[in-house]
Amino acid sequence: MGKPLGLGAVKIEYKLHLSDRKERYEKLFSDSSNDWEIAESLANPEQEKGWVAAFKKFILHEEIGISKNDHPYKGQASSLKEVPRIETLLAILRCD
Repeated sequence: MGKPLGLGAVKIEYKLHLSDRKERYEKLFSDSSNDWEIAESLANPEQEKGWVAAFKKFILHEEIGISKNDHPYKGQASSLKEVPRIETLLAILRCD
């Protein structure tokens, strides 16, 4: 799939929000305002690294992660970049 020329590019930036479900459902409204209680906080860089690592570990897990058909032809992927679908996505998103 080619990229058309002259249509620009998009950069996706994200912020990781952590949700405390127990706190969220213990009360209906927030103490600080009349808004709904969402019990969310922004993750700091250390927390973000930990959650991203846990996500990668889950996705690459042999039994509960992606199916065997999604792994590289050589066997078990050791990083997300080795998964053919992710490899293709990264190639499409590359802007060089």
